[in-house]
Amino acid sequence: MRTILVIGDGHGILSALLHNRFPSARILLVDLGATLLFQAVYLAKAFPLATHVLTDEDFAATSDATFSYCPADRIESLPNGDIDLAVNVASMQEMTLAAVAGYFKLLRKRRTRIFYCCNRLEKRLSGGELLRFMDYPWLTADVHLVDEACPWHQWFFGRSRAPRVRVGGVAIPLVHRYDGVHWHRLTRLAQGS
Repeated sequence: MRTILVIGDGHGILSALLHNRFPSARILLVDLGATLLFQAVYLAKAFPLATHVLTDEDFAATSDATFSYCPADRIESLPNGDIDLAVNVASMQEMTLAAVAGYFKLLRKRRTRIFYCCNRLEKRLSGGELLRFMDYPWLTADVHLVDEACPWHQWFFGRSRAPRVRVGGVAIPLVHRYDGVHWHRLTRLAQGS
């Protein structure tokens, strides 16, 4: 059985897509409490026949669940085992570098085979810390299969004061450009610290 770890999935859409593509995979979701609750409620509605559990100290109870929900402050309670694929889209850019390093440590400890990471190249956090994608704890032994500006994560839908996307000089309603370039890497993580 494949194990997929999704770090910070927001509305849970990526986890739903992954489950549709890999229905026998075990999907571990890690996020902040309120967001994680939102994911659990809506993924349970979308996939009522799947097994959904909140991770806790009883690893045996969560090891066979289709969806395991883990609060970010309790990542040590994730079910044991290697991770085949880990995915993070636009949430490590919201963390301190120490928190990002903690996730990389977990990924390496769990012998994660492939890690897909898509975040802003640079972002200043509200506390003043400047977070840089290239300063994440990548190792020189990591093998980047994809390493480029992300062509698909440059704009978003919604009401915002962010610049609007223009096509032929015409502003498209409710489509805005992100503040800063997003970079993505698909990486075979080297083992180690």
